[in-house]
Amino acid sequence: MSIVIHIIDEDAAARGVTSFFLASQGYSPRIYGSVGEFLSSVRLHDRRESACILLSVDNGSAACCEVRDEMSRRGIAMPLIGMSAGNDMATAVNAMKGGAADFLPKPVSESD
Repeated sequence: MSIVIHIIDEDAAARGVTSFFLASQGYSPRIYGSVGEFLSSVRLHDRRESACILLSVDNGSAACCEVRDEMSRRGIAMPLIGMSAGNDMATAVNAMKGGAADFLPKPVSESD
């Protein structure tokens, strides 16, 4: 059984690229266009098999702290990793302060 990684990104192209990359590395990506879609779709068995959640924090996307709070309220305990195409220090710092365990630039690559 491969490890499930949840990708939450409003940008369909970015979701596709990230999903393709993770699948090529042997992971089982699950993609969602919004936090709401993720929260309504994640199941108990997904929680046990999941490694983490990759959350886009680009403009218009949900803040890590809001997502982290809602996950906690629902009993979803998975590491949250922020991603952004902007790759600026302020975005990374805000994601980490909001509860992200780590931060990745978009698009993801093998070196990240």
